[in-house]
Amino acid sequence: MTPLTAVRWSRIRDAISEGYAVVGTTECCDLLGDLRTVRHELHIVRDGDEVWQGPITRLEYEFDNVKVYAEDMLWVAKRTVLKTGYNNGSPNPLGNVVDRMDWLLRSQTYAPHGDPWRMVSHLHPIHHDDDPTTSRKAAAFQYYTWEDFDKYAEDHGTDYTVVNRDIYYWDVHLRWKIIASLGDDHLSQFPRIVEYGNQAATRGYVSNTEGYAGIAFTPQAQIDAYGDME
Repeated sequence: MTPLTAVRWSRIRDAISEGYAVVGTTECCDLLGDLRTVRHELHIVRDGDEVWQGPITRLEYEFDNVKVYAEDMLWVAKRTVLKTGYNNGSPNPLGNVVDRMDWLLRSQTYAPHGDPWRMVSHLHPIHHDDDPTTSRKAAAFQYYTWEDFDKYAEDHGTDYTVVNRDIYYWDVHLRWKIIASLGDDHLSQFPRIVEYGNQAATRGYVSNTEGYAGIAFTPQAQIDAYGDME
């Protein structure tokens, strides 16, 4: 759309990313008025390549512009209830984590009702011969499918990310993509380097809240340099 006055997007590992655009109302005013959340998607193109897609989740109409907010395609799983329970706990056989994640998205989220989001062909489980297993169980109607999907990344040794419309999920020890080295030609200005003193400590405690605690110390050289910070 033109005139586009602002655009932001992100790609986040193990989370649902967001996209944002601000469009002036001097042109295409009727088209902007026809936009609807959920029914329409925001697609962001950079240098001729589509880099981000997702359903519109919020519209803000002002006098001279419209602010369009969207979340990536995993948003659908955030709004889909897990209707079929499962149990990989003992004595049931352990399930493969990546297969279970694929089942949550493919069978429980996007495939039902005829794949209206056009997502089944964009699901990419990355397998390895020693993928982790799980004893996890979930009852029907206990979670949204994304909640359960995300727990595998949080607690069961996997990662996931969304690239445009494609969703990838894999075991964390499997190196299947390597990002190119970041050179000076990629930077428009010198990066800002920040040191946070409020996060510094030379001694840490873990308490049982009943008067006892485990204590960890930094090397003595750091204590000599910075003193006691807890």
